[in-house]
Amino acid sequence: MERRQPRSWYIDVGEAAVNDEIAFLKAEIYLREIALACRR
Repeated sequence: MERRQPRSWYIDVGEAAVNDEIAFLKAEIYLREIALACRR
């Protein structure tokens, strides 16, 4: 069965960039702490 992408905004980042991306989203987009769904 084909693995489908989420039906929402998402970005593919390398393992080394995950923490930086989450920090950016919390500081610049959501402006608060938030539990983000991550899939590896």
